[in-house]
Amino acid sequence: MLSIPPSTLPIHYSLGAIVSCHPVYQVRMSIRQWKAAVCQSEPCWFDKVAAIEKSIRLIREAKQNGASLIAFSEVWVPGYPNFLWSGNYAENLPLVQKYMANSISAYGDEMLQIRQAAAENKIYVSFGFSERAGHSLYLAQMFIGPDGNVLLHRRKTKPTHVERTIFGDSTGDSLKTVVETPLGRIGMLNCWGEFLSWTPLFRAPCLQARS
Repeated sequence: MLSIPPSTLPIHYSLGAIVSCHPVYQVRMSIRQWKAAVCQSEPCWFDKVAAIEKSIRLIREAKQNGASLIAFSEVWVPGYPNFLWSGNYAENLPLVQKYMANSISAYGDEMLQIRQAAAENKIYVSFGFSERAGHSLYLAQMFIGPDGNVLLHRRKTKPTHVERTIFGDSTGDSLKTVVETPLGRIGMLNCWGEFLSWTPLFRAPCLQARS
């Protein structure tokens, strides 16, 4: 989930959704206007090659429509593993193996293509993906600048319920959720992690950054 301060409103362009806004610091921030695109297109299930190609097309489309930022959903690549919520682990094992095979490295060739697309289109990209690190998977997010550089790489702190059967917990560095940009302070959280943002563990760094 991408959280954007009120200084970035209004949002003129969207690929099927709007970006949520945090109301706390509205009075203290100057008004800046820019367009944000939020992608809720269907993922390319279990196909990281097709997913990267589609992501690049959507990045290009967002830029052509005047967006300064495009945000992709939680584990956009290779799609959310809904199969975890039905059947048991043994029954799901073939799907788990296929899911792992189509998860990507945070700094591998697939992510490099996304970073290159961000740079070529001069656009911010918030990218959700299943990160494979060795034999482990993580619900990861990467925030990429318009020059293609990585501004923030984090993992969901605590996967939700049966997500824990394939995804690992993050380390403490993922408590950093906010970065300063010319568009304003922009932060990222995944799904249930948004609820955790109201706990002291998350609230302190978020408030310190005025997310």
